[in-house]
Amino acid sequence: MAPNNKLPFMPLWVSDFELDTHHLSFEERGAYLSILMLMWRSPECTIPAEPDWIMRRLRCDEAMFLRLIKPILDEFCILLRGRYYQKRLKAEWLEAKEKYQARKQRSEKAHAAKALKNKKTALATSNPLAERKHASHNHNHNHMDSELSNYEMGDYGTADPQTGDNSDNVHPLEAVRRRKTP
Repeated sequence: MAPNNKLPFMPLWVSDFELDTHHLSFEERGAYLSILMLMWRSPECTIPAEPDWIMRRLRCDEAMFLRLIKPILDEFCILLRGRYYQKRLKAEWLEAKEKYQARKQRSEKAHAAKALKNKKTALATSNPLAERKHASHNHNHNHMDSELSNYEMGDYGTADPQTGDNSDNVHPLEAVRRRKTP
């Protein structure tokens, strides 16, 4: 038996169950409820009409099967193509299965939408050119270093375009020092 783990709960309409089983003994009602739970967990909410299979699943011997189980199956269940099912239980099972599948589809759709959104966000925020530039770039320095290095190397600007004279192109601190000195 392959349990139907996707539908782990079984609705039980207590008032309907009480009305339908008021004539049964305590033992018969327990047996009927066990049959319903077995059907719920079985494929398509049906069980095979095989006494040995049923006895093994309900853990009863042949005498108990003949005295309790068989009369309940005959009274409350329908036998079709070698399988028993209970009409109300099957309807509840089909409805629960439909709701489960709808929830599963909504969940899958939501997960797909979220994955797509995350992918789009990742693509929108990534900059392949910046990633390549920074891949070989050391981030442990001040970005002003590259500008200051020109001063440190003595390149303090361009020469005067008319004369070509580069004498005024001095380090800014040197220019301040020169202004203070007569």
